Amino acid sequence: MTANGAPEDRNDGVLDRIARSWLSPEGDGEPEPSVASGWHGRHLGREEIEAMRQEGLTYAEIGRRHGISRERVRQIATVRPARKKPDLMTKPTLTPGEVARLLGIHVGTVRKWANSGLLRSFRIGRRRDRRFLRDDILAFLNENNNGPGAGAVRGEPFEDTATESDGEP
Repeated sequence: MTANGAPEDRNDGVLDRIARSWLSPEGDGEPEPSVASGWHGRHLGREEIEAMRQEGLTYAEIGRRHGISRERVRQIATVRPARKKPDLMTKPTLTPGEVARLLGIHVGTVRKWANSGLLRSFRIGRRRDRRFLRDDILAFLNENNNGPGAGAVRGEPFEDTATESDGEP
């Protein structure tokens, strides 16, 4: 109990610790701009985190300084490199998605062409997934040099040949 009869507040020490943790590392009494404004500032890079870790700071301390969680700091520090897209010209078999990307057409069109016999394909596994031989796709392109999808393989931009009708919907 305090002198005026009010119960003693036991959270004073906790609040002081929280307030101190939000203050700048210099201890000048000013909160860090990123924490005070609610804005997390510029992008925190992996190199910066590595430098702070070499100074002996923990992920939690780095997070407090930049207004982000320690888990997010750890994620930034251990970022994995992006997966490389496979080189389609070196793979012996291709999926419908890879054929579509190679020909510059929609994957549904690849399936329709395979169903109609325009593209040769075979099925694998219990799910009967469709696969295409790279050599068959290249032969298809050679046979249909000016056909659908040929421009995309040659690196030419797609040109829409559809014209608008004369005022009709």
